[in-house]
Amino acid sequence: MNDDARTNIGTPAPAPTPGDPGSAELRDQVERTRDELGKTVEALAAKADVKAQAKEKAAAVKDQAAE
Repeated sequence: MNDDARTNIGTPAPAPTPGDPGSAELRDQVERTRDELGKTVEALAAKADVKAQAKEKAAAVKDQAAE
């Protein structure tokens, strides 16, 4: 290991500057992103569920025929 590599070990992170998002703000952003991803996955799963789509269509046609 060279001297340069040893001097960087344990070096503290730079201090946050004004305008940088704080850790609480970043956590909120991560939580919102997770929620959005969850909704996207649910929507994609629903589109991929052909059996459920067929049942919904059959029920709609049945209701329409009953009118």
